[in-house]
Amino acid sequence: MKYSTATIIVLAQGIFAAPSFLNKIGHNNSKASHQSTGGDITLSIKVSQSPMNGAFHKAVKDELCWLICASDELECPDDWYSKKQGECWTCCKE
Repeated sequence: MKYSTATIIVLAQGIFAAPSFLNKIGHNNSKASHQSTGGDITLSIKVSQSPMNGAFHKAVKDELCWLICASDELECPDDWYSKKQGECWTCCKE
């Protein structure tokens, strides 16, 4: 078989350009696949101890309130109290 010089040059350019073309395709579809660069990645996490040492949960007032908004003060069940939050009245319990 005889090949012309132009055919051999075009074939050589295609072989040379293929890795670059395939790499571009891989970046365009980065959601579908991920190509590793082979490099190392260093991750540093700094952890420090909280200065409160558990005092936070003792200082927080646990309050449970109903998710209602009444225009007038409510009569709440035993162990509950009426509380105004903004323009709404609701029942809360500690």
